[in-house]
Amino acid sequence: MDHNENLAEFELRPLQQSTDLLWPDAQALGSYESVDKDPGAPRQRKRTISRFLFDIFCLVWIVPIAYSLFLNFSNWIVGAGVGCRAVSPQEHCFPDILGVLGQDRHQNAASLNRQDRDILGALQLVAKALETWFAVVATSIIFDLAMWLAASEHGLPLNYLFAHVSFPDLLMLFESALWTSSKGAGRRNLKARLVWFVALIVFLCVACNLMGPAVAVLIIPQLGWSEIYPPTVERFGQIAASKPPETASVEFGCSLGPLPPNKTCLGVYSMSLDELSSGWKLRLEWFNYGWSPLNVVSEHDGILFTFNSTSNAIVWAPSRQVLRHMAYDYTEVFVSQGSLDPQNATEFLNLIDRREDPTLYDRYRNALDVVLHRKGPSVGIFQPFCSRATVFEQMVSATKSVRCYNILRDDMQQIACFRVGSGWGEVGLAHSRFSIRDTDTIWPTNVSVDVYAVTKTVLVYNGDLGKLGCGDSANTPCDWDHLFSLSGGQYSNMEILASPLQVVEYSMPRPSGLNITVYCENVVYLAFPDYVIDVSLDQNSIGLAQLETSNDTNRGPIYLHPDWIVTAWSVTPSGEVEATRAAAVNLVSALKSTVEPPELPDLRMLAFSNQHAISTLHALTLINFDTINATDASPDDPDHPLLTVSKSLRVWAYGSQTRTFRFAAAVSIFGCLVALLRPVMSLTIATRRPSTLRLVVAALRSQDLGRLDSIRSERELGRVPLKIIHHHGDEQIVLLHRDNGLVAPAVSPW
Repeated sequence: MDHNENLAEFELRPLQQSTDLLWPDAQALGSYESVDKDPGAPRQRKRTISRFLFDIFCLVWIVPIAYSLFLNFSNWIVGAGVGCRAVSPQEHCFPDILGVLGQDRHQNAASLNRQDRDILGALQLVAKALETWFAVVATSIIFDLAMWLAASEHGLPLNYLFAHVSFPDLLMLFESALWTSSKGAGRRNLKARLVWFVALIVFLCVACNLMGPAVAVLIIPQLGWSEIYPPTVERFGQIAASKPPETASVEFGCSLGPLPPNKTCLGVYSMSLDELSSGWKLRLEWFNYGWSPLNVVSEHDGILFTFNSTSNAIVWAPSRQVLRHMAYDYTEVFVSQGSLDPQNATEFLNLIDRREDPTLYDRYRNALDVVLHRKGPSVGIFQPFCSRATVFEQMVSATKSVRCYNILRDDMQQIACFRVGSGWGEVGLAHSRFSIRDTDTIWPTNVSVDVYAVTKTVLVYNGDLGKLGCGDSANTPCDWDHLFSLSGGQYSNMEILASPLQVVEYSMPRPSGLNITVYCENVVYLAFPDYVIDVSLDQNSIGLAQLETSNDTNRGPIYLHPDWIVTAWSVTPSGEVEATRAAAVNLVSALKSTVEPPELPDLRMLAFSNQHAISTLHALTLINFDTINATDASPDDPDHPLLTVSKSLRVWAYGSQTRTFRFAAAVSIFGCLVALLRPVMSLTIATRRPSTLRLVVAALRSQDLGRLDSIRSERELGRVPLKIIHHHGDEQIVLLHRDNGLVAPAVSPW
């Protein structure tokens, strides 16, 4: 018997007219030229109603899935607990993360945690129920398709008759019979149907096994961070670093109007510099003892801040102007946490020109943690280079000169020269001077501080101006007009640095008659990092605002006017810094220590460099900036970035940002299509649904199944087609068997 041949077409006809049938008792079939309908109308109506209700049952599965997809795509926030809602918070969901109402926030968190465990367990049961529900839908589709194919003209291979029984066991996909039983199909259209049937079994089986985890991802909220992005209305305009601090709009305590460098309008921050200076000195002493020093911390408007020194050897200073806005953002959270009435919160926030959003008020109160973000400018300096130096100045004319420093840089002696004076006609050249008093009675003297703004620097290697064709004193000047007309780059005996630079010269007379001169450089950069503050007492009890690490140095150095350094020191009208201030004492003391011969490592120069750096960083925090409307520049303008504001809430929420959700959504949407397929099948290929038990009983009653004993291979037996027919209101099974190309029916009545 060749079971791999195509099955011959079997035409139903009266058996008494057939002479080629091998099974004589097959005459019991009678005539099958037409299919009789069920004569019992009540029974038919019962079947129709039952099928209609089952289709409704399958369609209803889409409702919870669609609702969960909506929650995830809308990033719906639940709140501090799984049973809370941020749009309508309940008092038991208020964790009081700031402790403003005197509640035990840890006890509140523990109570919410217990409730969360109960609800999450219930949601897992719901996910399992939805998985089982979908398995019922998918199994019914497989069963109906099998019965439809079995009732077709060419029947259905035996291996596929009970496919719904082992469905949706994933192991059925690894059975060879699933993939080989369709090979015996004779007609091309029948084989195509079987291929589609097998493909549907595979897809539905995989979907059923993935549906449980996918539904769990959709209906179970996750504890994470939800982002709120208010509309951005401002862009960065211009930084005031290149101009003297003419107005004091940077901070309170100053009236609007001119602010000459010799005024103390910003003197309110003199103690801030003293605090930073003393803190830096303390940390350096810890470092000398082998401890790991931390960054020094200061305060502005109740917000603590520090400097970011974690990237590219650049130390970034926060803007006090941005910190003031961060303080207002913090106040919004504080007022929302402390006021039970949104109206009271609104009235208070009006005092700081803030308009409380009722929705935001609810979310602030119904969050386990709040982190505030605000993008703003930050001015930083490359880690300052300071070195002992000797200085000389060559006069070019009465209004212009060249100031040179013989310095030791990286164990190599260099001469650095730059232009001074208005006669050069160069925009960006500026000079400011002040002095720092000293209280030392043994070595009483003042420190002269000269701050120069430089646009181009000539570096001469090996400290020999003779290589430039000139001497090393004012008596043999170089052709400086020619040298400073050169573009930046490397030359045979020198290097031209054509970039903004700030030079700070500290000079102090010694009792022996020789001056102590220290040369320091400030290379200033501008970046736009995120200012971040976590308001939770458990996470950030001191209210520290931090700058994210920034590598934004592609803009190149920017110009810093010398008057910002003078202003940062709160110079008195006489042009001096009070000797009793901690910052003055620390810097003068560090400067005097540099008189000693250099050592490796040169900790004395390191101590002085730190004092210089902290005064410069303090000045950078004072630099203000202006803003423009968000629509006044192109969206991708790097010079005018958007000053975005966002709030991160740690809450239970739904979301659509993860790859896991996208996979779960794809599986669930496929499941919805399957559920929609159920009523479509009822309308197009509606068939009688004989039970599996009746099929088995019919097979056991058959007297002719033994005729198949000649088939020894289980694989070939599974390819034998089966056909279900209706005759006079009853269903019958017909086994289409092939022997030497002849087709014979084996009938088993029910």
